[in-house]
Amino acid sequence: GWSVISKLVVLLWYTSIDNVESYLATISHVINDFLTISTQCALSILVTKANFHFLLHLPMFS
Repeated sequence: GWSVISKLVVLLWYTSIDNVESYLATISHVINDFLTISTQCALSILVTKANFHFLLHLPMFS
């Protein structure tokens, strides 16, 4: 779980993105991994925490 969070944090703090398509594919994959791990720990967290839903839309704002 922590390794996925660390990958996500690194991707979110990029200051410049050379290959946008690759970046979006990578960040989408890491977000899906993070959400999968989160649901394995506590399924209700996706319903009760709006921040988790926001992650799904994050690549659209990159």
